[in-house]
Amino acid sequence: MAGTLKVGGNIIATHTGVEGAGTVTLTVTQLNDMDVVKTNTNTDPFGDSSQIRFFNFQEGASDVMGNDDGYLLHGANISRSPLYGLTDERAMYVDGNTYMSMTGISTNTFSVSFWVQGSNFDNNGFIGILGNQGNGYGQICTQPNPSRANTPELAIYENADFFFSQQHILTNHTLHHLVWTASSGTDKMYLNNVDIGSSGATVSLDPTMRIGTASTQLSNRTYAMRGYFRNIRIFNKQLSAAEVNTLYTGKL
Repeated sequence: MAGTLKVGGNIIATHTGVEGAGTVTLTVTQLNDMDVVKTNTNTDPFGDSSQIRFFNFQEGASDVMGNDDGYLLHGANISRSPLYGLTDERAMYVDGNTYMSMTGISTNTFSVSFWVQGSNFDNNGFIGILGNQGNGYGQICTQPNPSRANTPELAIYENADFFFSQQHILTNHTLHHLVWTASSGTDKMYLNNVDIGSSGATVSLDPTMRIGTASTQLSNRTYAMRGYFRNIRIFNKQLSAAEVNTLYTGKL
């Protein structure tokens, strides 16, 4: 019987209906060139049920774990991702006015992992990425450094102050992997699989969390990034360096 075999929308083999037509063999390189998306996978990447939120944006802003869906506000949208060339993969796009909100998790022991690609990290102002900047929480942001031509440097903003030394750069139009992890309020940050240490702030996850904007400056373009987020994961433990490496090398 004639027919075709497809993977990720790509025809990888055609059967002509001729008996004894032979065997189709695909190399790893050929498979990697295809737009293969594993929807709703990696729900327990470490086998310990520590992942409590997972937004892969393949089906809107729903939480793959089924615990709490996100809410796209002010026109935030899910689009085909330009990241890694996976045209069938989805990512959340925020444009400076838009953001995603989720029900918060009140804890000072946690890990947040996500991939982000921005276009205005060097904007003249504070650019919120995730969290709440209120006292006792802390929020991932970039802080343009005027002494280095407004180089956009990673920081934690908490209670009207910036933390982290001025050396961890987020480059525009480049995909970055960030892991923010804390145990009893003492945090550690990994940037592209490199341990860059503690910010020095005392942090916890906020009862209300927003992604793509400063929590107290909603829809203020000066305080909001423009770009893409993919695979936002929240864990109820502090990840080890080996676990961060698993997420980074697997592009999870």
